[in-house]
Amino acid sequence: MKPNKAGQGRFSMMEMFISALLYVTFVSRCLYLVYKASLDKEDMLSFDLHPSWWFGRKMDDSDYEWRYWVDYYSNNLPWYLGHALLGLAINCHLEKGRIYVNIAFSLVSLSYILGIKQLTFLICNVCLVYLTVVLTRRKALVWAVSLMLLSLLNLQGTATFIMKLCYPDPTGTRYMMLVYAMSICNLRLVSLGIDMIDEFDRTDNVESFYRVLAYTLYLPTFFSGPFTSYRHYITKMSVKQDTLTWTRLKWFISESFLLLLWWSLMEISLHYFYSSALQQEEYFLVSADNMTVFGLCFVQAALFNLKYLVLYGVPTLFAELDGISMPPRPCCFLIKHTASAIWRFFDVGLYNFIIQYIYKPFGGSKLGLSQQVLTMFLCFVFIGFWHGTAANIFIWVLVNFLTMFMENMHKHLIQSRQWRNVVVQFGEDAAYRLEVLLMTPIGVVSLWSMFVFLGGRNVGFNLYKKILKNAHLELRVTVLLLSYCHIVFSRCLEDGSFLRCVRDLMRLKRRHSDANSSDINKKSKHKH
Repeated sequence: MKPNKAGQGRFSMMEMFISALLYVTFVSRCLYLVYKASLDKEDMLSFDLHPSWWFGRKMDDSDYEWRYWVDYYSNNLPWYLGHALLGLAINCHLEKGRIYVNIAFSLVSLSYILGIKQLTFLICNVCLVYLTVVLTRRKALVWAVSLMLLSLLNLQGTATFIMKLCYPDPTGTRYMMLVYAMSICNLRLVSLGIDMIDEFDRTDNVESFYRVLAYTLYLPTFFSGPFTSYRHYITKMSVKQDTLTWTRLKWFISESFLLLLWWSLMEISLHYFYSSALQQEEYFLVSADNMTVFGLCFVQAALFNLKYLVLYGVPTLFAELDGISMPPRPCCFLIKHTASAIWRFFDVGLYNFIIQYIYKPFGGSKLGLSQQVLTMFLCFVFIGFWHGTAANIFIWVLVNFLTMFMENMHKHLIQSRQWRNVVVQFGEDAAYRLEVLLMTPIGVVSLWSMFVFLGGRNVGFNLYKKILKNAHLELRVTVLLLSYCHIVFSRCLEDGSFLRCVRDLMRLKRRHSDANSSDINKKSKHKH
């Protein structure tokens, strides 16, 4: 068996297919258990369900975030289409005035969508950061002002001020809009402040305010992201855009159909899996069997993944049509086996922000392990503060920090001289399996923290009691075995070995079929 590129062993074909089979069987079992629980508890969930259009099935309406964004895009899609058409027209007839027209259209559309008072408040935030940069040119003060503005969402007294700013707001829609806009705008404020200071240090030029305003008020990504840096936005806006070609139009149509497919899949799933409503029922979480609760969390994670494909897909579609390249779409984190991989590939925009403006400026991994751990801690403190101050957010951030720390220790271990001795003594293949085995408990803890983030503290606590604390030995071994299979399956997908094995099997089967047909032809000729 040949070593892979990292010099480690590989799994055998039998191991790969057994791990894939067990993992897929487990996922199917989770889906079935949640579907069955949704049928059995439908009467108990009547408050969170409502009749819908899908073959008489009721729909889980308790995921407020999904319902909010569906309503938002349904009501405001004409503004996004208007932005796209205006951008295409500017590229053809008014290329130099592109950024001014974008500002004007954003001001009009956001005044209608968000409200004049709320938009004025956000522009004041931008002005405050801009003045901080122009007058002081200190990155520490940019961070201080940005964190102060972010604290308006997390402190009780200031949160009341934000609610009063949106009055009258009987449905709470404008308050939610302002919260989302302030959250993503805060990342942009840090980005433009630090990038402007770096630009001034290089060229001694102060960035124009209208370019700052164009970046912060850019309509497609204003409310939901994904995040792109100020430097990236200005660079792309300064490049001449091509006119609409048949190739770009085909891309836009195909991406639109893909978004529609994800939206339809999410809507249909909510008619069969009432995971969001079930996880809010304390009685069900206590009384349900262990695997049903685990399956509930698993399905909720899958739906969260699907939700953000749509949530980030819509603004990405219109931004890419403008010629502004966006971060890749969120990966399926249910096939990622490390917390670091989930952070790197799910919300790529947020990950780039953390790396560019926190991790690297504070030294990262260049100044030794202790500095790296401290920098990681600062990154997760900001992530927790940015997401909110709820108890489940605190637990999620803390456990993620610990799992990332353990993953780093695992990485240092397999790069050590002692580990090379293990490889020499037992062989690359055995050492590779031992490495995965050591990752297994870390994977379980990482998965649990994700369930706490998605389901809340009660869901995480009940899952901890059922799966980890009070479970019998057989269940704990089963969970570790499934985590091991998950890691094996994920690694084989990442390095392409699983797909290569599938192709080799298909090629072998084709050769066997051709050989049989050749033998049959020879026998028939011999008879004749």
